[in-house]
Amino acid sequence: MAQSSGSESSGGGKDNDGSTRIPFTLHRVFRDDDTSLCSLYLEMPSGMEDISKSYAYPKVFLLVNDKDKSQKDCLKMMHNLIHENVLGVKFWEEVEGEPYIRVYVEPYTAFVSELLKNAEFAVHPIIHSVPSRDFRKMVWAAINALDYIRESGNYHGNFSWRTTLYHEANGNIVVKLAYFERKSFRLVQRNMILKIMIFFGMRKGRRCSLPMRSDVGGLEE
Repeated sequence: MAQSSGSESSGGGKDNDGSTRIPFTLHRVFRDDDTSLCSLYLEMPSGMEDISKSYAYPKVFLLVNDKDKSQKDCLKMMHNLIHENVLGVKFWEEVEGEPYIRVYVEPYTAFVSELLKNAEFAVHPIIHSVPSRDFRKMVWAAINALDYIRESGNYHGNFSWRTTLYHEANGNIVVKLAYFERKSFRLVQRNMILKIMIFFGMRKGRRCSLPMRSDVGGLEE
């Protein structure tokens, strides 16, 4: 059952520049745990043009037992990373008496790992080769997002298909990197050395048919 979480209001009047401020009330409604959706709608005064909006946005996911500073730093990082393939974090709040942070994010469909349970997704439907066009696009989207994160001076720290989300709309699948994790500098340095060794080993052995990048090891972060 939907439960109201309160409202924010703005009064009318005139500003110093002569413009008229229109009063409004923004209502926030939390739906039940089954949907984990938050609805917002704008209430205007009677007699005004009806511009009310109601939509199930954004979706809520819960990070259990993650109220430590490290997790908050990761949420700030995701909030500041503006990229099509990084899950957009709008805001978050601690829930009093509960062991999780409630995070409000852009819409998503499910984890990529759930998508890959259907083996046919990775196979080309006509020539039956691997990878399929959709799967290839998904891999490169993830690599490009990891590129962007590193170029921004950050790192993911927890990348796998089990921690990566996707959003499906109008038949298109868009990868959304999520669940970032902080690691000690020594562990990050060790992983980077290992990935460089794997990369040069793959180049030397020519075991990969895709164009190589120095960050391809990021798929195993």
